[in-house]
Amino acid sequence: MTRVNWWLIMGTISIISLCCGCGPSYLPSQSVTKRDLVGSYYVRYEPYRGRYLGHETLTLRSNGTYQQIFVTSCGRVSKNTGTWRLEQDYNEPNLWLEHAGQYLNEWHDQLATHPQYEGMSAPVNRRGNRIWITVDDDMDIYYQKKK
Repeated sequence: MTRVNWWLIMGTISIISLCCGCGPSYLPSQSVTKRDLVGSYYVRYEPYRGRYLGHETLTLRSNGTYQQIFVTSCGRVSKNTGTWRLEQDYNEPNLWLEHAGQYLNEWHDQLATHPQYEGMSAPVNRRGNRIWITVDDDMDIYYQKKK
């Protein structure tokens, strides 16, 4: 194999690896400010194809408060409020939700028997105007900002 063909093959493999990497947060995020985060986010909990558990809307307000509204697949609604802040963890933005409702089990594949209300830190990612907050990178579960 010639040297040129080798570099062409390695370059192609690198591009494919970047495009098909480990979810949206694989690449470094662009900078995010508190003002950028303000708004409503939506996540659909479907850990496996055809296994819909529910959905959630998270609204981050400019005064540092938030509201969570979780709706199960059978229509049961849970609401929660608390405070939020933007933190930098090793120069990566993270959203901290004080007293956040955890409505799924620790593996995010079933509804929690009893929802937990505790602090939650979640990586924030940004590409251009698109912002998302990681719930579970392994399961490809993310809050996505509504337009």
